[in-house]
Amino acid sequence: MNDYNEAQVLESLQVGINRGKKAYHFKRASQGVLTVFAVMFMSLALMVNVSPSFADSLIDVPVIGEIVKLVRIGSGYEEVAEKGMFEKGEVIYEDESYKLSLLAYYFSDKDLNLYFTLESDNEDYHAITNFEMLDENMDFIKGGSIGFDAFNDEGLTNIEVNMIDHTLPDTLTIKFDLTRDDKRGRFGDDYIYLEDLSLKLKKKVKDVSNMIDISETVHHENMNFDFISLEITPTTMNLQMDVSSDDMVFYDFKKIYIKSGENVYERISDGLVRSGNMESGMTYFFKSPYFDSYKDFEIVIEDVYALPIDLSYVEIDLENNEMIKGSDDKLEFIGVSKSADIYTVKFKSSGDERVGFSQYDDHHFSSIGTMYLDEGREYHLEVEKENLDDEKILIDFNHYPNTVEMKKSIRIE
Repeated sequence: MNDYNEAQVLESLQVGINRGKKAYHFKRASQGVLTVFAVMFMSLALMVNVSPSFADSLIDVPVIGEIVKLVRIGSGYEEVAEKGMFEKGEVIYEDESYKLSLLAYYFSDKDLNLYFTLESDNEDYHAITNFEMLDENMDFIKGGSIGFDAFNDEGLTNIEVNMIDHTLPDTLTIKFDLTRDDKRGRFGDDYIYLEDLSLKLKKKVKDVSNMIDISETVHHENMNFDFISLEITPTTMNLQMDVSSDDMVFYDFKKIYIKSGENVYERISDGLVRSGNMESGMTYFFKSPYFDSYKDFEIVIEDVYALPIDLSYVEIDLENNEMIKGSDDKLEFIGVSKSADIYTVKFKSSGDERVGFSQYDDHHFSSIGTMYLDEGREYHLEVEKENLDDEKILIDFNHYPNTVEMKKSIRIE
């Protein structure tokens, strides 16, 4: 990839400066999540509009051609990689057995995206674990979402942090361990930890965003959809909304996207896809129009996933191995197996769409296993006996493939 053209970058950023959308101070709590990541949460804070001085400062950010090939498609980082907003990393640790390097990173007010490489003759090294972020005072930074993978066959792994609500400090200290499988190759206590690796990072990109007020409510099938605001950042477009109902449990939109002119912005598909729930409020994350020329937006909804409240859970008698109350014929109860400390509840769903299980009697499952079948999926939910007050439990869904038709379009001037 060639170095970017200075005038072109300034021109594209100036589009953002001239868009003229108002910024609104806005705070809200977010306590739940629907995401492929392990998650933690805080509250929402406003960022500022694009400034010419920020546009000028980006000219000093180097382009890393190879990082464009590494960025996960659908993560929201493709364009900032192409614009040269990733920084080159450094060797973190090296000895006779392995070499760990930070290949490249993107560090802004809300986002941290790290690409690590591991060179070693020992194929047992597994993953970066116990990842922590500390501020300038070496205090632990709480909240946000953290997503990570094991090292792949090429010795590459990616760690992605989205703060969602708060702003990262200008300087970060990152601390983590590197895990290695022992000869048995098992998980958990059979890992050996190479501990207390660390590095310091300085922020090079100040997030700049437009916050657009929506303040529109849509009523549909006893559900209220309150669209609050739309925030546009370099990596994502964030739609903040509330869903409430006395009769229904809303799980997700079957399809939702945002249009501007001929451009269509789909939801993020590989990364943080949604934070929050019906109780705390929700934020949906879309591909960003930040570097595009845009004027008005249109939010398009094509059906939702929802259930009546009385169908939003199943009741299982663990001791007698039976389902006392089901939902519908999309979910089949297979049975319960027992061990000394665990009941394993087994279900089968038909069709291609998944069923998501949230908790049992206000407890999280110790494990949820999913097997893909020729037609449908099989689920194994582990219930810890020590959490039980009764052998009869209620299992709540966090997703169910029951489609409620909803064709709506919300225009944002």
